Amino acid sequence: MNSVPKNFGKGTDAFVPSSISLKSVLITNHKGESFNISPIVSGFSITESIYSTSLIISITVVDASNTIETIQIIGQEKISFVITRNKHEDGAEEDIQLDLTITDIPKYSRSDNEYVQSYVISAVASFSVVDKTLKISRSYNNNTIDEIKKILNTDLSVTNLVEKGSGISRARGLLRWQHPLQAIEHFRKNSFNDVGSPFYVFQRLTGQVVIAAQSDLVAEEVYETYFDGKQFTGKALTKDDYIQRRTRIISCDSNLKFGKPFNSVAGAYASENNYLDYGNKTYTKLDFTYNDFPLGNTLNQNSSLSTTAEIDYSTTFKAHCEYISTNEFAFEGATKNNNNLRKENGHVVRSFSENLDATTHDVELFGDSFLNAGRVVELKFPKSQDPLTRDTSQAEKYDDNLSGKYLIISAVHTSKDGEYFTNVRVKKDSMSVTL
Repeated sequence: MNSVPKNFGKGTDAFVPSSISLKSVLITNHKGESFNISPIVSGFSITESIYSTSLIISITVVDASNTIETIQIIGQEKISFVITRNKHEDGAEEDIQLDLTITDIPKYSRSDNEYVQSYVISAVASFSVVDKTLKISRSYNNNTIDEIKKILNTDLSVTNLVEKGSGISRARGLLRWQHPLQAIEHFRKNSFNDVGSPFYVFQRLTGQVVIAAQSDLVAEEVYETYFDGKQFTGKALTKDDYIQRRTRIISCDSNLKFGKPFNSVAGAYASENNYLDYGNKTYTKLDFTYNDFPLGNTLNQNSSLSTTAEIDYSTTFKAHCEYISTNEFAFEGATKNNNNLRKENGHVVRSFSENLDATTHDVELFGDSFLNAGRVVELKFPKSQDPLTRDTSQAEKYDDNLSGKYLIISAVHTSKDGEYFTNVRVKKDSMSVTL
């Protein structure tokens, strides 16, 4: 795979967006010896998700010369994984290096040729493996996002951080002997910004670890618009053909999840929140309604619920009930504990999360290393019309209900035999049409 893949043109210009090349896969074994196994790598996949702190990499190796035995792979190896992609527009090269640790070799097989064997090597970011060797226990009294950054920097030695948005949640308490990533998840679940949006901590293909509020992710500019279509009009291996392929949906599998009762039970539109304060012996009840939700912080800035239907789910408070104990006197001063934070914003955070878990599409696209988890894309789905009577004007061409802005939840970058594709799971938290 070090040679120019079949999807490159003259001078290594990419004529189709699936063009990619593997620069090197350098394995360092338990003895400190290094080996470049890229000549025997037949394919790989890289998975990134806003729900996963680390990338997950799978490397397929076809070995006809006992290379794996020579390296003495035993599961304690480091991998420096470098890929190069050539852009059609300006011919510029982009190198991406990932520092990984092998976690497993889940598959081994032999082909009909008894002298050839294949392996699948699983690896993750090195800091994710270090996490399993550590446990931390200490007090905290800080902004929860700052605590997350402290764990990443101090305990896991992660320096390549990107922060999108500022959290206002803070708390005081004690971490009791837990792995660093467990502690990060503890703080993440109790983090929110000034509009009540939850936060996510995840790693992108570039190796950057992103700490971002959902409201800030959905507010980003649309990275690209993709069209669901079958015909290509550009001449093969030209720039026009490249642009069409780069923006074309190859396949799409959808789960629309329009069942409002299920979203309602999860607390997306309304909830009854009951709080018992052990300190001052008081009981309070807060009814959350979707009418108070900040719609301006959604992808399409529209509601996902109609209040004129037979059942107004924004008032079905009993559909989701929470019972939370608090203690106003747990700490002196203004610092609050985690349950007191939930009392202020837990219902809004829940609504943000559950509304994002509505409409889902699994979309296959031509490969793009900048098509990352946490980016916003726009999808265009054509109307279903009789070809003899259909309106061909641009305004009437696409289905407004299905089309719109979507957030990339996960992206799987797959390369095999020089072909590169990206499969993304996208979701939207609001309807594209005004209800």
